[in-house]
Amino acid sequence: MDNSPASQQRFARDVLIASAANLLRSLRNLILIPLIAGHLSLAHYGEWDLLAVAIAFFIPWITFSLNSALLRFLPGCDDATVREGFYSIFFFVLISSATAGLALWALAAPLSTIAELAPLHTNAPAIASVLVCSSLLGLVQSYFRAFRLMLGHSALSLAQHFGEILLIAYLLQGGSPLTDALWSLAGTRGLLTAIGLARIVAHRGFAWPRFTHLRGYLAFAIPLIPNSLFYRLYDSADKFFLYAFIGSAAVGGYAAAYIAGSLFTTLASPIHTVLLPAMATLWNQDKREEIAPYLARTIRLSALLTFPALAGVFILADPLLTLLLHEEAAAATQYYQLLAVSFILFGFGIPFGDLMFTAGQSRQLFFLNGSLALVNLLLNVLMIPRLGILGAVISTLACHTAYTVATGLMARASVAYSIPWRALMRIGFAATAMGIALHQLFGPTPQTLLLPILSGIGLYTGLLFALRELSKEDFDFFAALFAHKR
Repeated sequence: MDNSPASQQRFARDVLIASAANLLRSLRNLILIPLIAGHLSLAHYGEWDLLAVAIAFFIPWITFSLNSALLRFLPGCDDATVREGFYSIFFFVLISSATAGLALWALAAPLSTIAELAPLHTNAPAIASVLVCSSLLGLVQSYFRAFRLMLGHSALSLAQHFGEILLIAYLLQGGSPLTDALWSLAGTRGLLTAIGLARIVAHRGFAWPRFTHLRGYLAFAIPLIPNSLFYRLYDSADKFFLYAFIGSAAVGGYAAAYIAGSLFTTLASPIHTVLLPAMATLWNQDKREEIAPYLARTIRLSALLTFPALAGVFILADPLLTLLLHEEAAAATQYYQLLAVSFILFGFGIPFGDLMFTAGQSRQLFFLNGSLALVNLLLNVLMIPRLGILGAVISTLACHTAYTVATGLMARASVAYSIPWRALMRIGFAATAMGIALHQLFGPTPQTLLLPILSGIGLYTGLLFALRELSKEDFDFFAALFAHKR
Protein backbone atom coordinates (compact mmCIF):
# COMPACT_ATOMS: atom_id res chain seq x y z
CA MET A 1 0.00 0.00 0.00
CA ASP A 2 1.27 3.50 -0.82
CA ASN A 3 0.08 7.05 -1.21
CA SER A 4 -0.05 6.90 -5.01
CA PRO A 5 -3.14 8.03 -6.95
CA ALA A 6 -4.07 4.38 -7.49
CA SER A 7 -3.92 3.70 -3.75
CA GLN A 8 -5.93 6.84 -3.03
CA GLN A 9 -8.50 5.68 -5.59
CA ARG A 10 -8.74 2.26 -3.97
CA PHE A 11 -9.20 3.90 -0.57
CA ALA A 12 -12.01 6.11 -1.86
CA ARG A 13 -13.58 3.26 -3.82
CA ASP A 14 -13.71 1.17 -0.66
CA VAL A 15 -15.32 4.12 1.08
CA LEU A 16 -17.99 4.32 -1.62
CA ILE A 17 -18.76 0.60 -1.32
CA ALA A 18 -19.01 0.89 2.46
CA SER A 19 -21.09 4.06 2.07
CA ALA A 20 -23.70 2.28 -0.02
CA ALA A 21 -23.87 -0.55 2.50
CA ASN A 22 -24.10 1.78 5.48
CA LEU A 23 -26.81 3.84 3.81
CA LEU A 24 -28.91 0.72 3.35
CA ARG A 25 -28.06 -0.41 6.87
CA SER A 26 -29.26 2.94 8.17
CA LEU A 27 -32.55 2.34 6.40
CA ARG A 28 -32.72 -0.94 8.35
CA ASN A 29 -32.47 1.00 11.61
CA LEU A 30 -35.17 3.41 10.49
CA ILE A 31 -37.45 0.50 9.57
CA LEU A 32 -36.71 -1.49 12.72
CA ILE A 33 -37.72 1.24 15.18
CA PRO A 34 -41.39 1.50 14.11
CA LEU A 35 -41.51 -2.24 13.34
CA ILE A 36 -40.60 -3.32 16.87
CA ALA A 37 -42.21 -0.36 18.59
CA GLY A 38 -45.40 -1.00 16.67
CA HIS A 39 -45.72 -4.52 18.10
CA LEU A 40 -44.35 -3.76 21.56
CA SER A 41 -45.44 -1.14 24.04
CA LEU A 42 -43.03 1.72 24.56
CA ALA A 43 -42.03 0.10 27.85
CA HIS A 44 -41.31 -3.25 26.16
CA TYR A 45 -39.38 -1.45 23.44
CA GLY A 46 -37.27 -0.02 26.25
CA GLU A 47 -36.65 -3.58 27.51
CA TRP A 48 -35.62 -4.62 23.99
CA ASP A 49 -33.11 -1.78 23.85
CA LEU A 50 -31.76 -2.58 27.32
CA LEU A 51 -31.22 -6.21 26.30
CA ALA A 52 -29.35 -5.06 23.18
CA VAL A 53 -27.12 -2.82 25.30
CA ALA A 54 -26.48 -5.62 27.81
CA ILE A 55 -25.44 -8.00 25.02
CA ALA A 56 -23.07 -5.33 23.68
CA PHE A 57 -21.56 -5.06 27.18
CA PHE A 58 -20.87 -8.81 27.32
CA ILE A 59 -19.39 -9.29 23.84
CA PRO A 60 -15.90 -7.82 24.55
CA TRP A 61 -15.57 -9.94 27.68
CA ILE A 62 -16.43 -13.26 26.07
CA THR A 63 -14.39 -12.54 22.92
CA PHE A 64 -11.48 -11.06 24.90
CA SER A 65 -11.64 -8.21 22.36
CA LEU A 66 -9.64 -10.38 19.95
CA ASN A 67 -11.25 -8.80 16.90
CA SER A 68 -9.04 -5.80 17.75
CA ALA A 69 -5.95 -7.99 17.50
CA LEU A 70 -7.19 -9.31 14.16
CA LEU A 71 -7.54 -5.77 12.80
CA ARG A 72 -4.22 -4.64 14.24
CA PHE A 73 -1.81 -7.48 13.45
CA LEU A 74 -3.01 -9.40 10.38
CA PRO A 75 -3.22 -6.73 7.63
CA GLY A 76 -0.12 -6.85 5.43
CA CYS A 77 0.97 -10.34 6.60
CA ASP A 78 1.61 -13.42 4.45
CA ASP A 79 -1.06 -16.10 3.94
CA ALA A 80 0.40 -18.58 6.43
CA THR A 81 0.50 -15.98 9.21
CA VAL A 82 -3.03 -14.84 8.41
CA ARG A 83 -4.40 -18.40 8.47
CA GLU A 84 -2.72 -19.21 11.76
CA GLY A 85 -3.81 -15.93 13.33
CA PHE A 86 -7.42 -15.95 12.15
CA TYR A 87 -8.23 -19.58 12.93
CA SER A 88 -6.51 -19.37 16.33
CA ILE A 89 -8.70 -16.41 17.22
CA PHE A 90 -11.85 -17.95 15.73
CA PHE A 91 -11.63 -21.28 17.57
CA PHE A 92 -10.64 -19.62 20.83
CA VAL A 93 -13.65 -17.29 20.65
CA LEU A 94 -15.92 -20.19 19.68
CA ILE A 95 -14.96 -21.99 22.90
CA SER A 96 -15.12 -18.90 25.11
CA SER A 97 -18.48 -17.68 23.78
CA ALA A 98 -20.06 -21.14 24.00
CA THR A 99 -18.86 -21.42 27.61
CA ALA A 100 -20.29 -18.00 28.43
CA GLY A 101 -23.61 -18.87 26.78
CA LEU A 102 -23.94 -22.07 28.78
CA ALA A 103 -23.06 -20.24 32.00
CA LEU A 104 -25.72 -17.62 31.32
CA TRP A 105 -28.30 -20.31 30.65
CA ALA A 106 -27.43 -22.06 33.92
CA LEU A 107 -27.56 -18.85 35.97
CA ALA A 108 -30.81 -17.55 34.46
CA ALA A 109 -33.09 -19.42 36.85
CA PRO A 110 -31.38 -18.29 40.10
CA LEU A 111 -31.21 -14.70 38.83
CA SER A 112 -34.92 -14.68 37.97
CA THR A 113 -35.70 -14.06 41.65
CA ILE A 114 -34.61 -10.45 41.00
CA ALA A 115 -37.64 -8.71 39.52
CA GLU A 116 -35.61 -6.55 37.12
CA LEU A 117 -33.95 -9.68 35.67
CA ALA A 118 -37.13 -11.69 35.13
CA PRO A 119 -36.98 -11.29 31.31
CA LEU A 120 -33.53 -12.92 31.42
CA HIS A 121 -34.96 -16.25 32.60
CA THR A 122 -37.63 -16.32 29.89
CA ASN A 123 -35.19 -15.43 27.13
CA ALA A 124 -32.01 -17.13 28.39
CA PRO A 125 -31.63 -19.69 25.54
CA ALA A 126 -32.20 -17.00 22.91
CA ILE A 127 -29.82 -14.54 24.57
CA ALA A 128 -27.12 -17.23 24.93
CA SER A 129 -27.45 -18.06 21.23
CA VAL A 130 -27.25 -14.38 20.29
CA LEU A 131 -24.05 -14.03 22.32
CA VAL A 132 -22.33 -16.92 20.54
CA CYS A 133 -23.48 -16.02 17.03
CA SER A 134 -22.76 -12.30 17.47
CA SER A 135 -19.24 -13.01 18.73
CA LEU A 136 -18.36 -15.22 15.78
CA LEU A 137 -20.01 -13.01 13.17
CA GLY A 138 -18.05 -10.04 14.52
CA LEU A 139 -14.79 -11.92 13.90
CA VAL A 140 -15.80 -12.88 10.37
CA GLN A 141 -16.77 -9.30 9.56
CA SER A 142 -13.51 -8.05 11.08
CA TYR A 143 -11.58 -10.32 8.70
CA PHE A 144 -13.27 -8.78 5.67
CA ARG A 145 -12.66 -5.31 7.07
CA ALA A 146 -9.01 -6.00 7.95
CA PHE A 147 -8.19 -6.99 4.38
CA ARG A 148 -10.45 -4.34 2.85
CA LEU A 149 -12.67 -6.88 1.12
CA MET A 150 -15.39 -4.28 1.23
CA LEU A 151 -17.83 -6.01 -1.11
CA GLY A 152 -17.79 -9.09 1.12
CA HIS A 153 -17.93 -6.99 4.29
CA SER A 154 -20.84 -4.94 2.95
CA ALA A 155 -22.70 -7.99 1.67
CA LEU A 156 -22.47 -9.66 5.09
CA SER A 157 -23.61 -6.50 6.85
CA LEU A 158 -26.56 -5.95 4.55
CA ALA A 159 -27.62 -9.59 4.65
CA GLN A 160 -27.45 -9.49 8.44
CA HIS A 161 -29.47 -6.34 8.90
CA PHE A 162 -32.16 -6.94 6.31
CA GLY A 163 -32.38 -10.63 7.11
CA GLU A 164 -33.04 -9.67 10.71
CA ILE A 165 -35.76 -7.27 9.62
CA LEU A 166 -37.57 -9.96 7.63
CA LEU A 167 -37.34 -12.54 10.39
CA ILE A 168 -38.37 -10.08 13.09
CA ALA A 169 -41.32 -8.91 10.98
CA TYR A 170 -42.47 -12.52 10.57
CA LEU A 171 -41.90 -13.66 14.14
CA LEU A 172 -43.46 -10.58 15.74
CA GLN A 173 -46.80 -11.82 14.48
CA GLY A 174 -46.61 -14.61 17.08
CA GLY A 175 -47.36 -14.55 20.77
CA SER A 176 -43.87 -13.87 22.24
CA PRO A 177 -42.52 -10.93 20.27
CA LEU A 178 -39.45 -10.21 22.41
CA THR A 179 -38.30 -13.84 22.50
CA ASP A 180 -39.01 -14.34 18.80
CA ALA A 181 -37.11 -11.19 17.86
CA LEU A 182 -34.07 -12.47 19.80
CA TRP A 183 -34.23 -15.87 18.09
CA SER A 184 -34.36 -14.11 14.74
CA LEU A 185 -31.11 -12.32 15.58
CA ALA A 186 -29.41 -15.57 16.58
CA GLY A 187 -30.59 -17.44 13.49
CA THR A 188 -29.58 -14.74 11.05
CA ARG A 189 -26.17 -14.18 12.60
CA GLY A 190 -25.42 -17.90 12.84
CA LEU A 191 -26.23 -18.47 9.17
CA LEU A 192 -24.15 -15.50 8.03
CA THR A 193 -21.23 -16.63 10.17
CA ALA A 194 -21.24 -19.94 8.31
CA ILE A 195 -21.46 -18.21 4.92
CA GLY A 196 -18.69 -15.74 5.75
CA LEU A 197 -16.45 -18.47 7.15
CA ALA A 198 -16.89 -20.51 3.98
CA ARG A 199 -15.82 -17.47 1.95
CA ILE A 200 -12.73 -17.03 4.13
CA VAL A 201 -11.77 -20.69 3.67
CA ALA A 202 -12.13 -20.25 -0.09
CA HIS A 203 -10.05 -17.06 0.03
CA ARG A 204 -7.22 -18.16 2.33
CA GLY A 205 -7.59 -21.90 2.71
CA PHE A 206 -7.94 -23.72 6.01
CA ALA A 207 -5.40 -24.82 8.59
CA TRP A 208 -5.94 -26.19 12.06
CA PRO A 209 -4.58 -23.57 14.43
CA ARG A 210 -1.52 -24.15 16.59
CA PHE A 211 -2.31 -21.02 18.65
CA THR A 212 1.28 -19.90 18.10
CA HIS A 213 0.64 -16.18 18.43
CA LEU A 214 -2.48 -16.33 20.59
CA ARG A 215 -0.65 -15.30 23.75
CA GLY A 216 0.62 -12.16 22.02
CA TYR A 217 -2.84 -11.40 20.65
CA LEU A 218 -4.35 -11.79 24.10
CA ALA A 219 -1.66 -9.61 25.64
CA PHE A 220 -2.64 -6.87 23.21
CA ALA A 221 -6.40 -7.38 23.32
CA ILE A 222 -7.18 -8.06 26.99
CA PRO A 223 -6.16 -4.55 28.15
CA LEU A 224 -8.66 -3.23 25.60
CA ILE A 225 -11.58 -5.00 27.30
CA PRO A 226 -12.02 -2.40 30.06
CA ASN A 227 -11.52 0.25 27.39
CA SER A 228 -14.47 -1.16 25.47
CA LEU A 229 -16.50 -1.39 28.67
CA PHE A 230 -15.72 2.23 29.47
CA TYR A 231 -16.93 3.28 26.04
CA ARG A 232 -20.14 1.31 26.50
CA LEU A 233 -20.64 2.93 29.89
CA TYR A 234 -20.46 6.50 28.65
CA ASP A 235 -22.36 5.58 25.51
CA SER A 236 -25.19 3.56 27.07
CA ALA A 237 -25.28 3.94 30.86
CA ASP A 238 -27.78 6.77 30.55
CA LYS A 239 -30.44 4.27 29.45
CA PHE A 240 -30.05 2.27 32.66
CA PHE A 241 -30.25 5.43 34.75
CA LEU A 242 -33.39 6.48 32.88
CA TYR A 243 -34.84 3.05 33.61
CA ALA A 244 -33.93 3.32 37.30
CA PHE A 245 -35.16 6.89 37.84
CA ILE A 246 -38.06 7.19 35.39
CA GLY A 247 -38.98 3.81 33.88
CA SER A 248 -38.71 1.74 30.71
CA ALA A 249 -41.10 4.01 28.78
CA ALA A 250 -38.54 6.82 29.07
CA VAL A 251 -35.87 4.43 27.80
CA GLY A 252 -38.04 3.56 24.80
CA GLY A 253 -38.59 7.19 23.79
CA TYR A 254 -34.97 8.14 24.38
CA ALA A 255 -33.64 5.06 22.57
CA ALA A 256 -35.63 5.81 19.43
CA ALA A 257 -34.34 9.40 19.31
CA TYR A 258 -30.85 8.11 20.16
CA ILE A 259 -30.83 5.65 17.26
CA ALA A 260 -32.08 8.32 14.89
CA GLY A 261 -29.34 10.66 16.11
CA SER A 262 -26.67 8.01 15.68
CA LEU A 263 -27.48 7.89 11.97
CA PHE A 264 -25.41 11.05 11.63
CA THR A 265 -22.31 9.19 12.78
CA THR A 266 -23.28 6.50 10.28
CA LEU A 267 -22.87 9.06 7.50
CA ALA A 268 -19.11 9.12 8.08
CA SER A 269 -18.69 5.55 9.36
CA PRO A 270 -17.87 4.10 5.90
CA ILE A 271 -14.76 6.26 5.88
CA HIS A 272 -13.80 5.00 9.34
CA THR A 273 -14.47 1.41 8.29
CA VAL A 274 -11.84 1.68 5.56
CA LEU A 275 -9.41 4.04 7.32
CA LEU A 276 -8.54 1.77 10.27
CA PRO A 277 -7.22 -1.20 8.23
CA ALA A 278 -5.56 1.25 5.82
CA MET A 279 -3.68 2.87 8.71
CA ALA A 280 -2.82 -0.53 10.21
CA THR A 281 -1.33 -1.69 6.90
CA LEU A 282 0.76 1.47 6.55
CA TRP A 283 1.91 1.22 10.16
CA ASN A 284 2.87 -2.46 9.84
CA GLN A 285 4.82 -1.69 6.65
CA ASP A 286 6.70 1.25 8.28
CA LYS A 287 5.02 3.82 6.03
CA ARG A 288 3.68 5.91 8.87
CA GLU A 289 4.31 9.25 7.18
CA GLU A 290 1.65 8.31 4.60
CA ILE A 291 -1.10 8.14 7.22
CA ALA A 292 -1.47 11.93 7.53
CA PRO A 293 -2.88 12.48 3.99
CA TYR A 294 -5.49 9.77 4.57
CA LEU A 295 -6.48 11.36 7.86
CA ALA A 296 -6.81 14.81 6.28
CA ARG A 297 -8.96 13.36 3.49
CA THR A 298 -11.11 11.63 6.10
CA ILE A 299 -11.72 14.88 7.98
CA ARG A 300 -12.71 16.71 4.79
CA LEU A 301 -15.00 13.93 3.54
CA SER A 302 -16.63 13.64 6.96
CA ALA A 303 -17.35 17.36 6.98
CA LEU A 304 -18.78 17.26 3.45
CA LEU A 305 -21.27 14.62 4.58
CA THR A 306 -22.13 15.64 8.13
CA PHE A 307 -22.24 19.44 8.07
CA PRO A 308 -25.24 19.63 5.71
CA ALA A 309 -26.89 16.80 7.64
CA LEU A 310 -26.55 18.82 10.83
CA ALA A 311 -28.12 21.85 9.16
CA GLY A 312 -30.95 19.68 7.88
CA VAL A 313 -31.64 18.26 11.33
CA PHE A 314 -32.99 21.57 12.53
CA ILE A 315 -35.45 21.65 9.62
CA LEU A 316 -36.51 18.01 9.35
CA ALA A 317 -36.48 16.74 12.95
CA ASP A 318 -40.26 16.81 13.42
CA PRO A 319 -41.30 14.97 10.22
CA LEU A 320 -38.45 12.46 10.60
CA LEU A 321 -39.28 11.46 14.17
CA THR A 322 -42.99 11.39 13.35
CA LEU A 323 -42.18 8.42 11.11
CA LEU A 324 -40.35 6.63 13.92
CA LEU A 325 -42.06 7.23 17.23
CA HIS A 326 -45.36 6.64 18.92
CA GLU A 327 -47.37 9.73 19.74
CA GLU A 328 -46.55 9.31 23.42
CA ALA A 329 -42.84 9.59 22.58
CA ALA A 330 -43.20 12.75 20.51
CA ALA A 331 -41.61 14.76 23.31
CA ALA A 332 -38.27 13.19 22.34
CA THR A 333 -38.26 15.40 19.24
CA GLN A 334 -36.93 18.33 21.25
CA TYR A 335 -33.84 16.30 22.20
CA TYR A 336 -33.12 15.00 18.72
CA GLN A 337 -31.18 18.05 17.54
CA LEU A 338 -28.79 17.90 20.49
CA LEU A 339 -28.24 14.16 19.96
CA ALA A 340 -27.48 14.78 16.28
CA VAL A 341 -24.89 17.42 17.21
CA SER A 342 -23.41 15.01 19.74
CA PHE A 343 -23.01 12.15 17.27
CA ILE A 344 -21.59 14.35 14.53
CA LEU A 345 -18.94 15.66 16.93
CA PHE A 346 -18.18 12.12 18.07
CA GLY A 347 -17.80 11.01 14.45
CA PHE A 348 -14.83 13.34 14.03
CA GLY A 349 -13.14 11.73 17.03
CA ILE A 350 -13.40 8.16 15.75
CA PRO A 351 -10.46 8.35 13.26
CA PHE A 352 -8.30 10.00 15.93
CA GLY A 353 -9.08 7.14 18.31
CA ASP A 354 -8.35 4.62 15.53
CA LEU A 355 -4.97 6.27 14.95
CA MET A 356 -4.18 5.95 18.66
CA PHE A 357 -5.26 2.30 18.51
CA THR A 358 -3.04 1.67 15.48
CA ALA A 359 -0.07 3.35 17.17
CA GLY A 360 -0.46 1.21 20.28
CA GLN A 361 -1.63 4.02 22.55
CA SER A 362 -3.97 1.62 24.33
CA ARG A 363 -3.00 2.89 27.79
CA GLN A 364 -3.97 6.45 26.87
CA LEU A 365 -7.26 5.23 25.42
CA PHE A 366 -7.87 3.23 28.58
CA PHE A 367 -7.47 6.26 30.84
CA LEU A 368 -9.42 8.52 28.48
CA ASN A 369 -12.42 6.22 28.21
CA GLY A 370 -12.24 5.42 31.92
CA SER A 371 -12.33 9.11 32.78
CA LEU A 372 -15.21 9.74 30.40
CA ALA A 373 -17.14 6.79 31.83
CA LEU A 374 -16.74 8.20 35.33
CA VAL A 375 -17.78 11.69 34.21
CA ASN A 376 -20.78 10.24 32.39
CA LEU A 377 -21.90 8.29 35.46
CA LEU A 378 -21.62 11.37 37.66
CA LEU A 379 -23.50 13.55 35.16
CA ASN A 380 -26.26 10.96 34.86
CA VAL A 381 -26.66 10.65 38.63
CA LEU A 382 -26.77 14.41 39.04
CA MET A 383 -28.86 15.40 36.02
CA ILE A 384 -31.34 12.64 35.15
CA PRO A 385 -33.31 12.90 38.44
CA ARG A 386 -33.63 16.66 37.86
CA LEU A 387 -33.88 17.00 34.08
CA GLY A 388 -35.03 13.55 32.95
CA ILE A 389 -34.23 12.73 29.32
CA LEU A 390 -32.57 16.11 28.82
CA GLY A 391 -30.02 15.20 31.50
CA ALA A 392 -29.10 12.04 29.57
CA VAL A 393 -28.75 14.05 26.36
CA ILE A 394 -26.46 16.62 27.99
CA SER A 395 -24.21 13.94 29.48
CA THR A 396 -23.92 12.25 26.07
CA LEU A 397 -23.07 15.53 24.34
CA ALA A 398 -20.44 16.41 26.95
CA CYS A 399 -18.68 13.04 26.72
CA HIS A 400 -18.76 12.86 22.92
CA THR A 401 -17.26 16.35 22.67
CA ALA A 402 -14.57 15.57 25.24
CA TYR A 403 -13.65 12.35 23.40
CA THR A 404 -13.13 14.12 20.08
CA VAL A 405 -11.06 16.95 21.55
CA ALA A 406 -8.90 14.62 23.66
CA THR A 407 -8.21 12.04 20.94
CA GLY A 408 -7.48 14.79 18.43
CA LEU A 409 -4.79 16.20 20.70
CA MET A 410 -3.29 12.87 21.79
CA ALA A 411 -3.16 11.36 18.28
CA ARG A 412 -0.66 14.04 17.23
CA ALA A 413 1.96 12.26 19.33
CA SER A 414 1.91 9.43 16.77
CA VAL A 415 1.34 11.19 13.43
CA ALA A 416 1.73 14.91 12.74
CA TYR A 417 -1.49 15.32 10.78
CA SER A 418 -3.02 18.63 9.76
CA ILE A 419 -6.66 19.69 9.92
CA PRO A 420 -7.97 21.36 6.72
CA TRP A 421 -9.42 24.37 8.52
CA ARG A 422 -10.08 26.43 5.38
CA ALA A 423 -12.01 23.61 3.77
CA LEU A 424 -14.00 23.08 6.97
CA MET A 425 -14.90 26.78 7.09
CA ARG A 426 -16.11 26.79 3.48
CA ILE A 427 -18.11 23.60 3.99
CA GLY A 428 -19.59 24.98 7.20
CA PHE A 429 -20.60 28.19 5.45
CA ALA A 430 -22.27 26.28 2.60
CA ALA A 431 -24.17 24.04 5.03
CA THR A 432 -25.31 26.99 7.15
CA ALA A 433 -26.50 28.93 4.10
CA MET A 434 -28.37 25.86 2.90
CA GLY A 435 -30.08 25.46 6.27
CA ILE A 436 -31.15 29.11 6.39
CA ALA A 437 -32.51 28.91 2.84
CA LEU A 438 -34.48 25.74 3.61
CA HIS A 439 -35.94 27.36 6.71
CA GLN A 440 -37.09 30.34 4.66
CA LEU A 441 -38.56 28.13 1.93
CA PHE A 442 -40.25 25.39 3.97
CA GLY A 443 -40.66 26.86 7.44
CA PRO A 444 -39.65 25.31 10.78
CA THR A 445 -41.90 22.24 10.43
CA PRO A 446 -42.17 21.04 6.81
CA GLN A 447 -44.87 18.47 6.19
CA THR A 448 -42.80 16.30 3.85
CA LEU A 449 -39.21 15.10 3.70
CA LEU A 450 -38.45 14.51 0.03
CA LEU A 451 -38.71 18.03 -1.38
CA PRO A 452 -36.62 19.74 1.35
CA ILE A 453 -33.96 17.02 1.06
CA LEU A 454 -33.70 17.28 -2.73
CA SER A 455 -33.69 21.07 -2.58
CA GLY A 456 -31.00 21.02 0.09
CA ILE A 457 -28.77 18.68 -1.90
CA GLY A 458 -29.02 20.86 -4.99
CA LEU A 459 -28.40 24.10 -3.12
CA TYR A 460 -25.53 22.69 -1.06
CA THR A 461 -23.79 21.27 -4.14
CA GLY A 462 -24.14 24.58 -5.97
CA LEU A 463 -22.67 26.49 -3.03
CA LEU A 464 -19.71 24.12 -2.83
CA PHE A 465 -18.98 24.73 -6.51
CA ALA A 466 -19.31 28.48 -6.01
CA LEU A 467 -16.88 28.37 -3.09
CA ARG A 468 -14.50 26.13 -5.10
CA GLU A 469 -14.67 23.47 -2.42
CA LEU A 470 -16.13 21.03 -4.92
CA SER A 471 -14.85 20.97 -8.47
CA LYS A 472 -14.91 18.94 -11.65
CA GLU A 473 -11.71 17.25 -10.50
CA ASP A 474 -13.60 15.73 -7.55
CA PHE A 475 -16.20 14.22 -9.86
CA ASP A 476 -13.48 12.99 -12.24
CA PHE A 477 -11.75 11.37 -9.28
CA PHE A 478 -14.87 9.51 -8.18
CA ALA A 479 -15.71 8.56 -11.77
CA ALA A 480 -12.25 7.02 -12.07
CA LEU A 481 -12.95 4.81 -9.08
CA PHE A 482 -15.31 2.67 -11.10
CA ALA A 483 -12.87 2.37 -13.98
CA HIS A 484 -9.98 1.49 -11.68
CA LYS A 485 -9.47 -2.23 -11.14
CA ARG A 486 -7.90 -3.75 -8.06
